[in-house]
Amino acid sequence: MVVAVGRALIAALTVTLVAACAGPPPDEKPPPPPSPSRNTSPSPAVDSAQADKYVGKMATVEVKRAYCSYQSGTRGGPTFCNDQRFPNHKFTMLVWGSERRRWNPAPESWDGNCFRVTGTVTTFRGKPQVEAKDPSQVKAC
Repeated sequence: MVVAVGRALIAALTVTLVAACAGPPPDEKPPPPPSPSRNTSPSPAVDSAQADKYVGKMATVEVKRAYCSYQSGTRGGPTFCNDQRFPNHKFTMLVWGSERRRWNPAPESWDGNCFRVTGTVTTFRGKPQVEAKDPSQVKAC
């Protein structure tokens, strides 16, 4: 009797295993593969007036009209591209003089233009800024 139960169990397992390996019956379609993430576009740009909400985070900040100035006589030779005239600006893109050799044309060429800069938002004297170390961080609007 034990042998008969063992043979029946082996037969049942064999049928189950063969059916599982054979795939779905011909009239049944296999489940579709998981769809890729639909949100593959980059995050939308943040208006420069709202950049203070992103301090400490990576963000793309849009400056609609830049006011840029290269300060060659200032320590570090910075270029500042503000969203409004200094000192009324709400946001600054900063390029240090040591990084200028990477920029062709120079970063102050953004003066009067719309741009988007991507980087970590920090603050200087209470105002948000992004330090652009490479021109690839900046794109025209």
